[in-house]
Amino acid sequence: MEITPQEARLLAEQIARLGDRIEARFAHLETLLEHQQALNEEQHAALAREQAALAAQLQDHEVRLREALSTVSQFKLLTGLASGGSGLASLAALWKAFGG
Repeated sequence: MEITPQEARLLAEQIARLGDRIEARFAHLETLLEHQQALNEEQHAALAREQAALAAQLQDHEVRLREALSTVSQFKLLTGLASGGSGLASLAALWKAFGG
């Protein structure tokens, strides 16, 4: 079976149209891919900012806890000295009362 020139032109046009549709599809997919990459980059940047904020908050909490621990230790030392000092004063008063 032989193809007429008119059928050959029709087949060539169909193949050309198919090629155009394939190229348009690839262009659309490339656009979608670029958009997705931009979204991924923005999400990555947002997560990096959030991680940095959380790291700063953690550091702040650590500093506050260390300061609180230091304050508690100082308070315990002062109360220990104060109670020990009053005990020593009581012994001195007792000694003075009985011993002279």
